Amino acid sequence: MTAPTLAYLFRETRLNLDPTSPTSTIRFKLPRSSSFSQARSRHVQKQIINTADEDLDQNEQGFAEHHLANDASVFFRRESSSPRCISWRLLGSRTVLQLQVVDLTQKKGAEQEIKYTLRFCFPAAIRPFGIAFAELEEQDAFNIFALTVEKELYTLTIHKNSFISQSATDGRLGDWCKIYTHPALAYRLPYRIFAVNHQELLISLHDGGILRLEQVVKDGGWIWKDFIYAPGEGGWGASIRGLIPWREHTTAQFDDISLEPTTSAAISASPEGNHLFTVSLNYMLRIRDHKTGEVCAQVDLLSQEDTEIRSNTRQLMGPYQRSLLQIVKPEFVRDGDVYYVVTYLPKDHQFKFWGVRDPGEAVNGIYDVHPTLKLVPPIDQLLDTSVWNLEEFYLRPKPLLQSTELWIRARVGATSQVFCLKFSLFDDDDFLQMTWNSDWMAVDGGSMGTSTLKSMPQYPSLEAVTSFAYHADNISENALDFIFYPDRFTFATIESALYRYRTGLALPSSKAQYPLEPSKVPLKQRVCEAVAAKVSLRLDSSGERGGTDYGAYHTKVAEQWIMFASLIVELHRRRTEILSLAFDETIGLPWISLADFISPIRRCNEIETLQLNAEVLSHGEEALAAGPLVRSLQDRESVLVGCFLSAASVFRQQLPAPVKYSISTLASVEAFQDPFLTLNKRIENFYDRCALAEQITDDQHSALLGSFDTIGGTTELNNDLFRRALGRLDSDTEGHEHDLSLMAYGERALMRGAQETYESGYDVLIDLLVLAVVMAMEFDENDLPNNFVPSEIFVEIMNRLREYELLRYLASTTRMEPPPKERHSTLSRSHRSSDAIHRRAEEQHLPTVTLLWSIFIGDWKNISVPQGPDIPTSSLLTYWIRNWALGPDLTGNYDEIVEDIMGNLLVHKDFDLAANFVPFLSSSPWPMYLKARLSLEQGRLAEAARAFKKAGFGLSRISKNKSPPGAEPMKDVETWDHQELLAPHEVHYFNEGNAGSYYQHIADLFERTRPQAWTYVAEFSRMALWHFDQKRFMRKEADVDDLDVIDRKKSEANHHRESQSFRRSTGSDKYTQRSPLGLRNSLPGNDESDMDVEVKYEGDDSLENSRMLIDYSLAELGAIKDYEAKQESVNRLFTALIKTAKWEKAYSTLVRFEKPDLRTSQLKYLIQNLLSPTSLALNPAAPSLLLRLPFSASPNGDLSPLADATLLDLARNPPASTSTSFSAYLESDTSATPPPRTRNGSSGSSSGDSKYWHILYAFRISRSDFRGAAYALWEWLARLRTSSSSSSRRVSASGPREEEISRVFLLLINVLACVEPEQAWLLAEGQGSKRPPAAAGFAGPGLGFGLKGKVGAAERRILTLEDVRGEYATWLDRVAAVEQGRFAFVGGDRDGDGDVSML
Repeated sequence: MTAPTLAYLFRETRLNLDPTSPTSTIRFKLPRSSSFSQARSRHVQKQIINTADEDLDQNEQGFAEHHLANDASVFFRRESSSPRCISWRLLGSRTVLQLQVVDLTQKKGAEQEIKYTLRFCFPAAIRPFGIAFAELEEQDAFNIFALTVEKELYTLTIHKNSFISQSATDGRLGDWCKIYTHPALAYRLPYRIFAVNHQELLISLHDGGILRLEQVVKDGGWIWKDFIYAPGEGGWGASIRGLIPWREHTTAQFDDISLEPTTSAAISASPEGNHLFTVSLNYMLRIRDHKTGEVCAQVDLLSQEDTEIRSNTRQLMGPYQRSLLQIVKPEFVRDGDVYYVVTYLPKDHQFKFWGVRDPGEAVNGIYDVHPTLKLVPPIDQLLDTSVWNLEEFYLRPKPLLQSTELWIRARVGATSQVFCLKFSLFDDDDFLQMTWNSDWMAVDGGSMGTSTLKSMPQYPSLEAVTSFAYHADNISENALDFIFYPDRFTFATIESALYRYRTGLALPSSKAQYPLEPSKVPLKQRVCEAVAAKVSLRLDSSGERGGTDYGAYHTKVAEQWIMFASLIVELHRRRTEILSLAFDETIGLPWISLADFISPIRRCNEIETLQLNAEVLSHGEEALAAGPLVRSLQDRESVLVGCFLSAASVFRQQLPAPVKYSISTLASVEAFQDPFLTLNKRIENFYDRCALAEQITDDQHSALLGSFDTIGGTTELNNDLFRRALGRLDSDTEGHEHDLSLMAYGERALMRGAQETYESGYDVLIDLLVLAVVMAMEFDENDLPNNFVPSEIFVEIMNRLREYELLRYLASTTRMEPPPKERHSTLSRSHRSSDAIHRRAEEQHLPTVTLLWSIFIGDWKNISVPQGPDIPTSSLLTYWIRNWALGPDLTGNYDEIVEDIMGNLLVHKDFDLAANFVPFLSSSPWPMYLKARLSLEQGRLAEAARAFKKAGFGLSRISKNKSPPGAEPMKDVETWDHQELLAPHEVHYFNEGNAGSYYQHIADLFERTRPQAWTYVAEFSRMALWHFDQKRFMRKEADVDDLDVIDRKKSEANHHRESQSFRRSTGSDKYTQRSPLGLRNSLPGNDESDMDVEVKYEGDDSLENSRMLIDYSLAELGAIKDYEAKQESVNRLFTALIKTAKWEKAYSTLVRFEKPDLRTSQLKYLIQNLLSPTSLALNPAAPSLLLRLPFSASPNGDLSPLADATLLDLARNPPASTSTSFSAYLESDTSATPPPRTRNGSSGSSSGDSKYWHILYAFRISRSDFRGAAYALWEWLARLRTSSSSSSRRVSASGPREEEISRVFLLLINVLACVEPEQAWLLAEGQGSKRPPAAAGFAGPGLGFGLKGKVGAAERRILTLEDVRGEYATWLDRVAAVEQGRFAFVGGDRDGDGDVSML
């Protein structure tokens, strides 16, 4: 007999069961029955578990207890309930029951955020087959019945809010937990429990009896009422024999219990609820009355031959069989039938289908639908084994049992495989038998299987070291990419493998190495440090010249990664053990529960079907029967495409691993490289760089040619065949809108499916690329069809490859999902660092998601649902995945989508991810601007400046977009910036037709983003001013009126309108009125008064005049806008030049300030910064530079008086001396409020005081203002003498202060000697004078000294040159007297020689 063809048409979608956040698991500690009476009135003992801390440094045993389930399945609630799908798992030696909501979708408008995972800790282990679930009818809740090894029955009532709100479980324990102990269970041991509904429970006993428990209301609550059904054979006598061990008594051993042959292994209630169907260990199907337990009918499931064998050997089925019985009631049944019963016989793996007409009739109430058929799944042939066991089955009935689906889970050794068969029960025997023999469909394990993971190119292997393309960094990066691929391995798996790795290498644990919050150290960092701990570079002693042995280093690095990856994969293998199969009848979706996964089963898409069945398709269409594989394809042409793809895949897989790695790497580079070669040259270049000529053997070449025989030979390899294969990568959109929203596990399933879709599509593209290149370079022209043009196929494949590279990057790159406020913020509105956002995200336990999910998950709601009745979710899930994953129209909008992604990364401050994303961007203006923004944020200022300049022309040109009538014209940048990277006011800097506004925006960016980038602020401000000047020049060349002309014309138009009104009212044709100017009067330099206007008009042209007024107003607004933009750039340029110490250029910029008050303030700002302590410390020649500035020759008039006043203010109020560094100076605001002054009016030291007096003196001397210099020297002298007299130090003629006073006296005498004798005098004001500070050539400083130096004199005094000389002589005499000790210590005469105050 020919082995049946197995078609892989379904695929697992394995999803990790880790909680939504590290702190979303609630643990409940349940009491024993002995202490329940005291605990029931108390609040439940619960605790929030931090799974991140729990998983840290967890050994293999701890990992198994916390994460690997002993038993698991999914409980499906009724259709109206939400949530519906509850995954339950037994952990920790069956003492912990964990519940999680695994719904994929929920109805729109009734969305609920499921947050919590529930863990119930029992004091004793739950028995095998000792747990059951039932839905409550009057509440949105369900019951859990759990029977422990201590024979305590727990009833837990779980409300839906328990998964939503933590407070929902804050009540008393007795409100939702009941514990019951039946006395009969002490000697009649329980085997299995079955829940009929939330009020009725059936317990199969070891002696063949059945304990029925029913809830009855009592005292405002409920209690269990018990009924015991006698065994099916022998009555109570058999039951008594079961309690006493008899010799030669055949039993089945179940743990520590000996089960009687009549023990019920399966119990199910009939649809109407009046009967119970049971299957016992001795293969007897019995129908009992539900109320009394009496046996109404029984059927021997074994054949006549088997019955005779049983009577001799007393054969029993295994007690661990999970599924034996199912009752189905399809929508329509055959005449006479009520419902149907499906039984499975483990002895010969046979299914029996029974029609039930009258379950209460013993003879004809039930019949075998196909008594002559032996319906056995051909698992032995499908899996090539002789020993196997069917663990579970589920029959999904359809009307009249047509196209009914049978799902089974078969186990061979340690592995399980799920199969599906679609058949019609009432087909004739021959056709039904043929269907059972040949139409089985298999479920592929998906991309998370251990063998699949080891076959991935990123999996660490020693073979990778031999590749010329690999180095230590490549090996480590590939290993990290493999290990930390999103949702591939849980953090608990990696943590446990890391602990085992550290232990094996005698390295300290994470807690020992990082004693302070080790869980806050990134896991990837800890892995890298552990792997590198035992690897070091060594010298190569074998070589003649010595040197570093990099080859050995690379090998050791690879060995460590191989060791660590193998530990992870081994733990992962334990996670993939299949535990159960469940079917959601409501939506038609099968589920597989694994040790640490939950897996909805979806139908394969076209590409996956062709890839999984490549071996079958490689034999050609003639070798295929009209089975499920052919029926699942789009059309018969898919068989041809499948053969073609199979040949291409087999050919590439035969190449060495280094060559395959090189092909993938070079293909990615080629896809994003700007083409500068011809297409044929690009193909040849790719062929040479991949070294395909050296790697393809003659045998491989011949095998490739032979593989195309099934499709008609190489002459059929035309462009059309390639395009048909590429067309299978597209998704078809059809149907209507849906009313569903995704839940957490729906998003995970969507993401897992998208990743698998991208990988399968990428493999197809690489296979076709290699085939096309080899065909173009190695095939004989005679072997190729005329319509094969490799250059066209090469371009199409490269375009597709570019799209898939982008999608694969998005699906493999993760970031912390920003909170809503961060997701909608823009770079211009928030300047918080990326690290701060990530730290806050960790504190809030924000999820780490892929970029694909983060950016595009919102598109799922727009996916349409295919038309058609009763489409199962297993097919809808594949449709959703494919349409969402391939939903972005990359073919037509690639650049736009890529730019949006880059903008999203910049807005959310994911700068590292944005840097990796740069290769996907083009070189057009907006992407270039995005690159520049990234470089600016990362501190690469020169690179940012170059990119900003490249983007300038395209972003400043006038927009060509056409807006709807009446709407404001939309700028190009508004169509590009969908992520709101630009603030609303920043949009107006773009598409103005002049680059001045654009460069003004760039200067603003440098100023705000990088405080030390003043050089670039000045550069771009200067560029902006140049363009503004060019714009003004072009306006003049084009006879476009400037602001003055526009203002005058607008005034004339206003007079014209008023005169028209006057003429109509008075009949006069002349009008005279003083009329103010327009908006121009608010601008600087406009001191004109109102004007008398007298005009004479003829005719009435009011409409035309109104239009002129509107045009003039618009022109005036535009001119004012240009003026304000220009002044802003002038101000920014001036500030930048000050910050960069470009003093002469800054002074030359002053003339561009048109407002006098602003010009005055900026001049003071310039002088203050030029002479600031930091500037003087960095540039001692700054005073000389000040003296060279042409204050008198300024186009805005003589600025010397203003400069003089500023210097005088600095001298009188010097800034405090600082040791500020140059970088701090650049970041400081030197125009800030000066520091507080001391008592004598000075805010700095005497050295700082003298410095500024020196500068003021030099400034006045340089402008031949000798008397002004004299006034400055006299005030300086007075301050020095005041500070000297108040000092407590000992006076010495050689002291610095005395020497400085003497030097100032000499300067003052010298200055007064330089003027005419009649001008050699000073007017010294008294201390009480209220006169303003003196300017050059006017009143002198306010001093408190007369001719003899008395303090406190309020009168004004004239000091001549002789007076000053006398003062100097008196000063010298007193200094000499003090040095000789001739002064009074206490109470001396203040006018005497010992007057110390005069010093």
